Amino acid sequence: MRITALEPSKKAGRHRIYTEEGFLCTLEDEVIAAHHIRPNCEVDSALLNELDFSSQCCRAKAKAYQLLGYRDHTHKELYDKLCRSVSPEAAEQVCALLTEQGYINDEACAEKLAQYYVKTKQFGARRALYELVRRGIDKETAREAIESVETDPVDQICGIIYKKYTHLLDGDYKNRSKLTAALVRRGYSFDDVHAAIDQYAQWEEEHEE
Repeated sequence: MRITALEPSKKAGRHRIYTEEGFLCTLEDEVIAAHHIRPNCEVDSALLNELDFSSQCCRAKAKAYQLLGYRDHTHKELYDKLCRSVSPEAAEQVCALLTEQGYINDEACAEKLAQYYVKTKQFGARRALYELVRRGIDKETAREAIESVETDPVDQICGIIYKKYTHLLDGDYKNRSKLTAALVRRGYSFDDVHAAIDQYAQWEEEHEE
């Protein structure tokens, strides 16, 4: 088929492509220039597929740079977001390119996320591991990142009890069970939780005296 006209799109950086039969598609200016698309040139289905894929990659790159400008993303996070507007193949190609260029770095992301979930959110190792894996970090990388965060889980639990759960330390069995369940949900082990509750209770007794 023969291209008859190119008209600027409402979105900057794109043109609408027309043939004798009418509107054909919208392409990025970068793709149009790279493939020398102009009035009177001929295109077939294979070239159209190539043009469409190239345009998707251009849009995906622009979106990826925008997202990465807000915050770091894991490969999976960025891929999932790009797939909302382009094909999985285009999203993966752009993610692979940005990983190669260093814009996506799951190891660095894992370290930042581990600090955030362990230190800021004060999650236990199990919950922090779940959160990192949920965001696309592989288990081994996530585990290493979490282990690199220096923290004493018992001391951390004592701090959480002081801030949020002193009302559950009245000696009542049901309250202690609620406290244990709440702390285990934060990702702490039963052993660490029980040790922290005992340590905190002992600290309270000493200060009451």
